Formats: sequence, structure tokens, C-alpha cells
Amino acid sequence: MAIQVPSMRLTTPAGTAVWPFIDTPGEDFNKENEEFRTSLVLNAEAASPIIEKLESLVARAADFFKEQTGKNLKVRTDRPWNDEQDDAGQPTGNIVFKFKLPAKVTRKSDGKVIEFRPKVYDAGGKLLGGEAVPAIGGGSTLRISAEARTYNVQGVGVKLSLVAAQVIDLVTRENNRETAEDHGFDAVEGYVARSDFEKETEGDF
Repeated sequence: MAIQVPSMRLTTPAGTAVWPFIDTPGEDFNKENEEFRTSLVLNAEAASPIIEKLESLVARAADFFKEQTGKNLKVRTDRPWNDEQDDAGQPTGNIVFKFKLPAKVTRKSDGKVIEFRPKVYDAGGKLLGGEAVPAIGGGSTLRISAEARTYNVQGVGVKLSLVAAQVIDLVTRENNRETAEDHGFDAVEGYVARSDFEKETEGDF
């Protein structure tokens, strides 16, 4: 019978997505694999019960791994959440949670590649698939379902595995791009970039 490492499923309140890659994966930190991920900003009141549950889970995991190894293990100080800071580096009072899911893993036993993808639901709870999954951009209001999984690697820690997202208020990536006006630039005489279409058809006529 397999030993069950302490874990728990959790669902967040609605929060603000930061750099989401939910409908399509992005490169992981080491740029070796692709992963689905998003950060979610919650105010302190909404974040507090989640943090309490996760800290309790880590404490249980420390006891579990101590029993398994017979050693007192240190608890890692890094967590999949941190205080949000403004542009001046000052805390805003909000908490940022980080969720990740590898797009695929190779099973060690037989070398089979297994693909993963988080489920996406609309505000009414309808499961979306294929082209119905929108290009979720930063600033979208989401609820996240995650699996909190503990581990013992250079200390006992916890990670938040992205399971599903519910889109409450959508900001698409196309509508989330900064404009020249956002940076205080207005139109002046000078260089004008050509479109890709113009470049491809140059000299055709």
C-alpha cells in the first residue's frame, strides 16, 4: 500500500490574476519545460484562512516525514505565497499565491509521456473546452482550485498544483496590452513600423 504524503485540496475566493498561463502553457523557470501557471492576488482577509490551512498542512508533513526518516527535518521558509509589493517596493497588504502545473511529465517506470491541462469554467460553472477556452490575461478575476502537496527536498515544504480555474471576470490578453498612451507617448513624425503583411507582400507588385 502506497504511503500517502500529506496533501489537501483547496479553492480560493475570487482574486486578481497576474501573468496567467492557463489556456496555454508558458516556459518554466529553467526554460526547459512548459507549465501552466498563474499568480493570484487576494486581500489579507481572504488570504488568511488559506495560509492557516497550508501552515497546518506543513506542520503535519514535518511530523510525517520525521516518522518516515527518524530525523528532525527543517521546514523550508520559502512558500508558494508572498506579500504583494507596489512599484516602490512597499507592501500593499495583499498576498500573492503562486500555482503551477507541468504541461507534461515522463513516467519513470515506462518512459510514457503524460500530458496535463487545468480545467477552465465560466462564472456559471460551465466547463469550457477547445476554442471555448478564452485567452485569459492579467487582471482577470479568477477562483482557483488547487492541490496543496507537501514534499521533503532540502527541508519540508509545500507547493500549489493548479487543478482548475473559474473565470469570474475576463480580461483577454489582447485587451491587456499596454499602449503608447499608457507610457505617455503621443504620435510624432518619424519611424513607422510596417505590418507583417506588408513585409511579406513587399515586391509582389
